[in-house]
Amino acid sequence: MTARGDGSRLAPTADEILARASRAFDVARATPSARLASWIDAVSHTLEASREVLVDIADDETSLGRARLDSELSRTTSQLAGFAEAVREDRLGFPPIATSRGDSSPHLNRIMVPLGPVAVWAASNFPFAFSIVGGDTASAWAARCPVIVKAHSGHPRLSREVFRLARHALDRSNAPADFLQMIDDRRLAEAVLVHSSTAAGAFTGSTGVGRHLFDLAVSRPDPIPFYGELGSVNPVVLTHDAFIARGEEFAVGFVDSLTLGKGQFCTKPGVVLSTDGVELAAFIGRAAADRALGRLLTPNIEDAFHQAMGSIENEEGVVTVRPARLADGSWSAGFSLVEAALVVHKPELIREERFGPHALIVSCSSDNEVLEVLEVMDGMLVGCIHSQSLDGPGVRDIVDILVRKSGRVVWNGWPTGVAVAPEMQHGGPYPSSTSALFTSVGLDAVRRFLRPVVLQDFPEPLR
Repeated sequence: MTARGDGSRLAPTADEILARASRAFDVARATPSARLASWIDAVSHTLEASREVLVDIADDETSLGRARLDSELSRTTSQLAGFAEAVREDRLGFPPIATSRGDSSPHLNRIMVPLGPVAVWAASNFPFAFSIVGGDTASAWAARCPVIVKAHSGHPRLSREVFRLARHALDRSNAPADFLQMIDDRRLAEAVLVHSSTAAGAFTGSTGVGRHLFDLAVSRPDPIPFYGELGSVNPVVLTHDAFIARGEEFAVGFVDSLTLGKGQFCTKPGVVLSTDGVELAAFIGRAAADRALGRLLTPNIEDAFHQAMGSIENEEGVVTVRPARLADGSWSAGFSLVEAALVVHKPELIREERFGPHALIVSCSSDNEVLEVLEVMDGMLVGCIHSQSLDGPGVRDIVDILVRKSGRVVWNGWPTGVAVAPEMQHGGPYPSSTSALFTSVGLDAVRRFLRPVVLQDFPEPLR
């Protein structure tokens, strides 16, 4: 902080924030792996020790429910611990590659080096796992990159408490305190992003805000990578054979997946495509009965969802199967039914992410219409297909489109529930993310903050 003449404090400038981050970077990149791992472990243990207090604050600010938040905190501490273990065992990034042919060819040693300070934007819908010390922060730390995180306005008290605990843990483990810095001002966060010492950005949020930040990052005199997870409309295809075999069971599972987090997951199943759409709509309507969900995360999210519902419900040719808004002003699972021909004619109906508990049921007259609808969809995080056989009519063509347009394809399952595993790919073609080459979940997320360097003809390896 900077002192005024009257003794009060000014918020730090972007120059001051990046000067601190750069000093922390100098320490971190010279730190042995075991010591770096101990820093990350210390944060994980400190959050775990404060579980009850943190879940109380999170539930008060987000209304996501203690069970969901308790599970999310476990995910957060586990991914911190997982990165710490991988750092300790040198299992992150690309393995070193060395060649020595014994002839006149050069000896090449390819290593990975950290980029530098990283600017992270916290998410609204995951107040632990994609927030102050969530996956973006943990993976940047594992790459030895200090983090400047923009706290989300939807849970300010929780952000401050997690930040306080994390800084205390870093201090106790003899890490540079500025390995983590937090700001809550949007303009200051943007100034940090375009500062010449910032090496990368990571974001989870809306397409509009994410695209604005991406444009800032790449329009700098020295463009930097910006890893944004933006909007995603995730489709679920139900084939005729699967509808006949388990249509009602599918409807229950679909509603269960849609209502996780009150429909406020980036992996929410926002669209279902079926040649049995009218009958399926009746099943889904019954499965959604008596599913009162309460309020959404923030007033701004509720206002945006309310406007989106008004727009889709007033759209000519769209039939409301079940309204999302209940008489008392709270929300339920809402569904609308539309013919595939209208969607192909007006693809914006299936491209707009409605962030909340609503899904569009697309009734298709043939398997070919299913393919036509999928072709007009934008890039997505995840696509699902429910079928009795991979060799059913049109199934392999559907899978082919989903592979081209998404980062994860699910067989007879649901898009929600992202496994924090080394094999996970959480990122897909735009607008689901700004780079489909990387993941924001799992150990491979660290690769976003490393770059390769080749050492040629050095007398000994450098790591």
